[in-house]
Amino acid sequence: TILRNEMIGSREEWPIGFYVNSNDEYTEAFGDYGLEPPLNQWMRDAGEWPSVREYTVDETGLIAYVRPMSPGEGYVTMLYTDERERQLDELASTSWKLAAALLAACVLLGVGVSALTAVPMRRVLGDQQAFLADAAHEMRTPLAVILASSSQALARDRSTEEYVRSLSEIRSAAERASTGVNEMLD
Repeated sequence: TILRNEMIGSREEWPIGFYVNSNDEYTEAFGDYGLEPPLNQWMRDAGEWPSVREYTVDETGLIAYVRPMSPGEGYVTMLYTDERERQLDELASTSWKLAAALLAACVLLGVGVSALTAVPMRRVLGDQQAFLADAAHEMRTPLAVILASSSQALARDRSTEEYVRSLSEIRSAAERASTGVNEMLD
């Protein structure tokens, strides 16, 4: 029972069991198994502590749990390991497949989340570019008026009325530019 639960889990087949008295070189099988493992040697080697041994008969693997009850006397329980090895290989294969699927899912999730976050980012960048284009246009017009009016006023001598008219245009354009800057900063 200990071997079944701790070493290979639940199995349908019954374990192979032996009573061993290495002091008298006596062994008794709890069934007709057709096996002759070195039970007395295992019991002597175990001393007073339980141990686990691997054993092979005609390329068939077995694992043995040696449990001494008193010096030189105890029980040996054996189970075939071929099914265990197959299950371990299957578990390893399943684990790798699951890891690959999990990795693929993480990559797909990452791509999906980044795509979802990229849409609002593109929208924000587009809005920002449109805002900057509008702001530049709003600033260019008053600045062009200021430059043109001041250049025209300075190009030749003019009457006081003409200078006043040019300076009024410049002031009006400067006020529009100032209003645009204040609106951008608010």
